[in-house]
Amino acid sequence: MRHRKALVIALGWLLLFGCGGGDPGPSSVVKNPDAGKPDSGNNTPPDSGQPMSKPDAGKPAADSGKAPDAQKDAEVDTGAPQPVDAGRGDQAIDAGPAPSTWKCAAALWADGYCDCGCGVPDFDCPGQSCTELGCIAPMCDACYTTELAWKPCEAAPDPADWTCSMLEQLDEACDCGCGLPDARCGGSGCSEPGCWRPKCNVRHDATGAALTDQFPPFNGWKCPAAAWGGGDGCDCGCGVSDPDCESQQSCTAALCNAGECKTCHDATGRAVPCANALHEWKCDPQRYGSGDGCDCGCGVPDPDCADKGCATYGCRDAACKRCTDTSYANDDLVGCGMADSWKCDLSHYGTGDGCDCGCGVRDPDCASGDGCTDPGCQSDKCEYCHLGNDSVVGADNDYQICDPPGDAKGWTCGTATDPAWSNGECDCGCGRPDPYCRITGRESCTGSGCETATCEFCNKEGSARAACSGARWLSSGLCTTSNYGQDGVCDCGCGAIDPDCQTDTGCSAPQCAAKGCEVCHNGSNILGTCYTWTCPKEAYADGTVCDCGCGAPDPDCSGLGCTEPGCRESMCGVCHDPYGRKVRCP
Repeated sequence: MRHRKALVIALGWLLLFGCGGGDPGPSSVVKNPDAGKPDSGNNTPPDSGQPMSKPDAGKPAADSGKAPDAQKDAEVDTGAPQPVDAGRGDQAIDAGPAPSTWKCAAALWADGYCDCGCGVPDFDCPGQSCTELGCIAPMCDACYTTELAWKPCEAAPDPADWTCSMLEQLDEACDCGCGLPDARCGGSGCSEPGCWRPKCNVRHDATGAALTDQFPPFNGWKCPAAAWGGGDGCDCGCGVSDPDCESQQSCTAALCNAGECKTCHDATGRAVPCANALHEWKCDPQRYGSGDGCDCGCGVPDPDCADKGCATYGCRDAACKRCTDTSYANDDLVGCGMADSWKCDLSHYGTGDGCDCGCGVRDPDCASGDGCTDPGCQSDKCEYCHLGNDSVVGADNDYQICDPPGDAKGWTCGTATDPAWSNGECDCGCGRPDPYCRITGRESCTGSGCETATCEFCNKEGSARAACSGARWLSSGLCTTSNYGQDGVCDCGCGAIDPDCQTDTGCSAPQCAAKGCEVCHNGSNILGTCYTWTCPKEAYADGTVCDCGCGAPDPDCSGLGCTEPGCRESMCGVCHDPYGRKVRCP
């Protein structure tokens, strides 16, 4: 697209001004000024939920150069400033300022997007004659209404497609599911029968009749709210039927699959492959056929193994990338080595969950040379010491507090005979991991005064045991303790940055928007949509104005504003188009 535009622009200027020789002009290149396009660089979101900026989306950069040198032999009045000759061999023509007859925002002139309906042809629209207000054309990137508000470059819908009553089209309520968008929804409603969005006041079925049934989350829907209805395809395994599905009575159980299913979900509402084999899959459903390497010992073969690997619990094969690792704490060759001689639970062998000792072979989680292997052994480098009793081998309770010689077991909280871990709470900062933290799938720590978001009590030598004071992971609903640093998936909106998120990614505030988020939560134990902020990053939560149409809710908005491009609600201070540019609100 970029090269095609450059070629067409060059031909346009050559035809306009002729091909005669002239002054070769200055040798310096004059670039187009930055017209306020959104920053496409990486944005490091802080813990408060700072989002990333919109990717470039394949559009040409504003200063990328337009046409080769086209000397000016003739003057033609086009209503636009004449281009400045950039000189022979140079790569750009300066578009100059927007002409006086340009009716759209000045920042939209010559910014790399072809804007139509602005009174005169945009510099980015060579040969484009779509200039009158409200016009549309195939070459347009953005179009504008007669009021100069942004609109999609699509033909106006047929008014006959409205399936609800005329009164409902004219009243003050936001009617959804009526075949056409209701103007009262301000761009934040939906039109497919049975659909729902937070802005909807009344929902309608395909006949236009009002629906009185409940909608997410009150109707038992366990998947992201935006997946319910809305014409995005049939979502299955969500507790109740999706209005997008033809069958309204089946395939609602977690991991179910039917012919009409477009997206399937696990018990937490996370999207998973639509595969019948998942009913027998014993590992994380999101690892099945996900392209992340061959998982072994999961009950059924992983499609990633390509007919290699193995499926029986505890099995080993040269093709395996992970072997019966239920936590997926890392992507190394977890548990696929010496585990044939491992006498403890396989889910603790090399899974990044601490140094286990007394299990017959050394745990890869122990640092080189650390740990010990004989059942019942003790070492000051061990974190979990196992008894090696055949009656309990393989169970989660076959370990005890380690008792390194001369170190009073290394446990600094409670007494050696009655440690605090026996009280059913996750204690951190005690010199040794609290086994209860492991039992409940909590990411813990051992240094004096340390804390993670899933620690219940933080202890410091010389001070009383006290509740942790830092950010708290939402331990109820869908932000479970095992989601925090234990499942390999970046969860956002749970009160703290998930260690599963890569460096400088993820966010913590409910309904936050950030790079790297894989599963998002809205703070009310309900899965939300993972938003991406499409406007300039500095506009997010800047404390000054409510930015609307940015793909994610702006915290500066009362009620979080609206997110669809070009939308408008009463609290909107600034509206934006799909490219993050400021435009007039509808």
